[in-house]
Amino acid sequence: NSTIKTILYTIGGLAGINFIIFIHEMGHFLCAKLFNVPALSFSLGFGPPLYEFSWGKTIFKLSLLPFGGYVELDPTIVSEIPYLSQILILLAGIVFNLLFAATIWFYYYSQNQLSFLRNTLASTAEDSLANSHNTIMGPIGIIAMTGKCLAINPQLYWFILAILSLNVALFNIIPLPFFDGGKVLILTLETFMGITIPATLLWIISTVMLAL
Repeated sequence: NSTIKTILYTIGGLAGINFIIFIHEMGHFLCAKLFNVPALSFSLGFGPPLYEFSWGKTIFKLSLLPFGGYVELDPTIVSEIPYLSQILILLAGIVFNLLFAATIWFYYYSQNQLSFLRNTLASTAEDSLANSHNTIMGPIGIIAMTGKCLAINPQLYWFILAILSLNVALFNIIPLPFFDGGKVLILTLETFMGITIPATLLWIISTVMLAL
């Protein structure tokens, strides 16, 4: 049944993408711990929590909308640590995503499987767009194709997760407020130019970018 397959593909895809998000947020979380900055919360997903538990000073959450995540740090303590430490915390998620992708690709390279997996993934992506005139796949299509890769071959599943992890890293470098790169830019401007960018302006820009 195609409907059941689609549902299973979507579940598998969401699980994989949330794993990538978990890796990203774990980078922020562990780096903050390194500089003794408490994390108030660690959430996979946005919106109302479906399940949560406390561990130490942190509330871990599984939230309703499984399309992202965040680590909420103690703002007072963050403001007291050096500029460079704050930058490292902001960039740690990107670094973790890059390390994950590199580890997967290095493993498959050592097994001489990169070419096979790349060709198989290209074929899978082409099949996913056979019924469409589009050449760009939207978020739902990416989720479904990720789950489909799991059904085809577990190795292909990890290969596409590595690609998605790289994409998450690259997107987060973009210097816009919603991304880590934007937060680095804002922190740098405020630190070295002695200015405070209005929170309302940042909220408007972030909201527009999130909608896009």
